[in-house]
Amino acid sequence: MPAPATRNGPLAAYVMLTLASLFWAGNFVMGRWSAEHVPPLALSCLRWIVASALLLPFALPHLRRDWPQIRAHLGLLLFLGSTGAGFFGSLAYLGLARTTALNALVLNSASPILIVLVCAAVFGDRIGLRQILGLLMAMAGVLAIVARGDPLLLTTLTLDTGDLLVLLAMLLWALYTAYLRLRPKLHWLSFAVTISLLAALVTLPLMAAEHLAGHALRATSQTAMAVLYTGIFPSVLSYILWTRGVEILGGVRAGPFMYLIPLFGAGLAVGLLGEPLRLFHLVGLLLIVAGVVTAAGGRPPSDSTDDARRPRPSP
Repeated sequence: MPAPATRNGPLAAYVMLTLASLFWAGNFVMGRWSAEHVPPLALSCLRWIVASALLLPFALPHLRRDWPQIRAHLGLLLFLGSTGAGFFGSLAYLGLARTTALNALVLNSASPILIVLVCAAVFGDRIGLRQILGLLMAMAGVLAIVARGDPLLLTTLTLDTGDLLVLLAMLLWALYTAYLRLRPKLHWLSFAVTISLLAALVTLPLMAAEHLAGHALRATSQTAMAVLYTGIFPSVLSYILWTRGVEILGGVRAGPFMYLIPLFGAGLAVGLLGEPLRLFHLVGLLLIVAGVVTAAGGRPPSDSTDDARRPRPSP
């Protein structure tokens, strides 16, 4: 969701995409920490209710001005709010409740590749050699971390229901990232609160069904912490920063930054959950950073046409 006006230099986009990945990594840690306290579909809905409540007071003047554009593009906005926010989060939380952290991280690492493939398949973006090399380097770094330095560990992975849900969530995220170039020219606050409200709307029936199925939400301090963190950082700040970064760089060059999520997740696990730092963490760090810099540092052949299709920053 495009942030306030900034210089359109790549450095600003790199910082935005990095911070977005950091906050999303915290979402994984928070999700694991609160899994026994907050039902996954309730968390998916409540995070967007919190995000909407935070954004709405600031967005109201812009919503009034942008309402004709919102109404004219409501179908596209509903698609973006559902794929990149509501259903993506719901599937991710459901999947993480049913699979191992190792499997989830491996599947999450496929997200940048899916973004590149969707951009190429739907919009005809060309993938440069530099982007391919960067993707492979970053993927190697992610696998070094999730395999804990033992490549044979990857051969024990099996796909179950949770894995398929996480993989489907990653595909929805790739669609969201690719289709961001078509977003209407709205003020960034109008866009942000519209996506948040639509995400809350589409997930509200899911939360109600979950409650009726016997998974009741409990009013505890853990619930409050999980809802507030996910509602502020990954739901508001990450989406604003990610959307702005994609707007500047394009989906192909922004995709590799998703590899920073498992990297930051490992660091947060060390610092907050007390997990030990190993040599494979450092090796993975070097490979991921090198891959991101390689893939994002150059201008792929598709950028000239991609920029023509991508909307300009809102005032």
